[in-house]
Amino acid sequence: MWLGHNSPHSSRRIVKRLIQFLRSVMPARAAQLLFLGGIVCLIISQHSRWWTEQLFERGESNEQFRVNLVLFLSFARYPLILASMAGYFVCFWPGERPIRRILRWVCFPAILSLGTIWGRLLYISIQPVSVLESSSSLIRKLASWPVRPWTLGPGFHYCILGIALIFIYIRLMAVGSTSLPVILPPPRAFEFQDAVLWKRTKLLVWVLIGPLFLTGPMLVFLTMGLAYLASSHLPAYLLSEWSVRLDRILEALVAFGITCWVAGRDGRQAVWHSIRAFKPKYALLGAAVPIGVSVIISVGNYMFDRVLWAHGFGVSWVPEFRAYFDFPDPWLLLLFFSALFEEIVFRGLLQPRLIRRYGLHRGIFLVGIVWAACHFFSDSYSGASDIGVVLRLASRVFTCLLLGFVFGWLTLRARSVLPAAIAHTLFNVLVFSNFGPDFNGKDWVRLVLWAIVAYLLFRYWPLKEEPEPGAVATIAEPEPAT
Repeated sequence: MWLGHNSPHSSRRIVKRLIQFLRSVMPARAAQLLFLGGIVCLIISQHSRWWTEQLFERGESNEQFRVNLVLFLSFARYPLILASMAGYFVCFWPGERPIRRILRWVCFPAILSLGTIWGRLLYISIQPVSVLESSSSLIRKLASWPVRPWTLGPGFHYCILGIALIFIYIRLMAVGSTSLPVILPPPRAFEFQDAVLWKRTKLLVWVLIGPLFLTGPMLVFLTMGLAYLASSHLPAYLLSEWSVRLDRILEALVAFGITCWVAGRDGRQAVWHSIRAFKPKYALLGAAVPIGVSVIISVGNYMFDRVLWAHGFGVSWVPEFRAYFDFPDPWLLLLFFSALFEEIVFRGLLQPRLIRRYGLHRGIFLVGIVWAACHFFSDSYSGASDIGVVLRLASRVFTCLLLGFVFGWLTLRARSVLPAAIAHTLFNVLVFSNFGPDFNGKDWVRLVLWAIVAYLLFRYWPLKEEPEPGAVATIAEPEPAT
């Protein structure tokens, strides 16, 4: 009984196990979180707002200044992209001189981007608004500029924070307090015999969280960019709805091909085996979870508004049950292809390898972290404040972790990624179509419900973890992390 005499002891055991689990998935050297945090700050700064509206005080020319600044930032952030991917690379392969590698490939490009953008905004801010503006006012603007970065957007703040964290970590490395590569606590007793396969797994993880996102911009340039440069306008078929929808499928297909190539022949065989027949009940369960969560949210929202209306608490209109449900756009079902490719890569290819090395729960957790990091480069934080950026980042991480446990359970139970692909597709469809009315905290309510689903699945239908064939029992030292 949860509320019985032993409930305090049970609660303490749960908290103790949770703390032990969190320690098991954190780097063995806690200082390495500084370096990882710095890399993440550099990534999210690329997609955050870098300026405030005070920069645009030019009347009718505001829009042109804004367009020019956006175009400038699109090129100025390329050194930041290089620094971020190089930072992830150094996490796995620090080389013989890691400090020099970090300074050259991470710090220098990041500072270059920061200085370039800073200088551009300085140039814009000190431009005279009118010909009547005195030179003394321009001097005052220039003198006040050293403190201006703290009044600019989150892009500046997180870029500076990321560089600072990386420099702190370099200092700790210089005095011998920490080192690279990033390591996790020792893996479980059953460990890979094939070192080559594990090296390829680390390479796959780096590709997923780093350069893989470049496939989208490259395809846009090869299709729309070259066509525009050749004819100075985009052909009509590139502007059609069909083109936009098919481009998403093409992008997912190209990314899937790259990951299969990086994974090698063993990885391609694992991909093939992950797509297999399964019992229909798992397909129904995969569809029922996202649909049920969305329905519960809409019904709960309706009942809450109904209570407010009945008691006259600010709701003057009569809530209608039908208004809390709508049918998504059928074209959103094309998201199945991208969801299927993601499930094949993360649940069909990466999950078995990490479970085999780190155990069931640690393996699924680490897959969720890699899955979240894979989205960092493509997520947008425009319009968000400093706290808003943190909340969006936390929402992304928790979403991937919680969904990862549910999708991982479905894959392991059905021995196929297809039920997880169905659940993934319906989740995306219902989120992108904004199923049901909006209200403050809707995303977090959704996460709580998915957390409950994950707990119920692992609590009442637990998975039996079996040693992989060919695994050997060893006493392992801390190993390079994924």
